[in-house]
Amino acid sequence: MTTACAVDQDLRRHQAQESDDEDFAAAVEARQKELMLPGGECDPLDADNFAEALFEQDGAFAARLAVWIRDGRDNYVAAALHVMAAKHMAPKAATVAEKQIQHEIATRCPSCKDAGCVRCEGEY
Repeated sequence: MTTACAVDQDLRRHQAQESDDEDFAAAVEARQKELMLPGGECDPLDADNFAEALFEQDGAFAARLAVWIRDGRDNYVAAALHVMAAKHMAPKAATVAEKQIQHEIATRCPSCKDAGCVRCEGEY
């Protein structure tokens, strides 16, 4: 094999790995968004998730909310609470999404990647 062929093969392997990494990242991001939808496992406005996010806030956050409540800025309070809960749940959703996608990759048919083949029909 010539050096040019070896370099070309290395480049193709590298590009394929980059493509796989980009596909994985896109799949994780899409799953993260699904998990954060209303009713999803990481829905920021689910009562338990919201309470967890609120519990972890510091006194400065509470002080800012109190000022806005006194000033009648209810829309600020609502927006701040929503953003706070979403920011709190986003990393958790990303972790759950990554684990789910990794599991799906590990358990899919090695021959057809679950596109459907004789080997995996009914087994995966």
